[in-house]
Amino acid sequence: MEHRHAILAVKPHFAHALLSGEKRFEFRRVHPGFQRGDVIYVYATAPIQAILGSFTCDRVIEGTPRELWEGYGGGPEPMRSFLRSYFDGKAKGYAIQVRDPRAWNPPLTLDTLRELIPGFHPPRSYRFLADGLDLDGDT
Repeated sequence: MEHRHAILAVKPHFAHALLSGEKRFEFRRVHPGFQRGDVIYVYATAPIQAILGSFTCDRVIEGTPRELWEGYGGGPEPMRSFLRSYFDGKAKGYAIQVRDPRAWNPPLTLDTLRELIPGFHPPRSYRFLADGLDLDGDT
C-alpha cells in the first residue's frame, strides 16, 4: 500500500514538542483520516508559518477524552487543563501516535511552500497532498 503525505497544522509549541520527541501523541477532536505509515509534515501556525519537520503516523487511537488523557496524555497539569478545554463538549476524540519524528534544518517556509505548490494555503487542521508530492524527498 502506498503511503500518503499530509500537512498537519499545529500550534508552534506543540510542533516543537512533537518533533523533539517530547510529545508522542497529537490530539484531535475530529478523526484525521491518517493511516499507519502516512508521512505527516508538521506545519507550525503563526507566527512561525513553516513546516518544521515530519513524522510517520504509527496509528490513530479513538477514545473518550478521559481515556485518551489517561492512556496517552500524561504530562503536567497545564496540558491536562488544555486538553480538557480542547475536548469540551466532545464525547470522543483521537490521538495520533508519532513515530520517527524529524526536525528539519532549515524549516520549509510558507513562501517556499507557495513556490512548490502554487496557490497553497495552510490547512486549518490537515490536508493530504497530491499523489507523489514529497516535500522532504527522503520518505
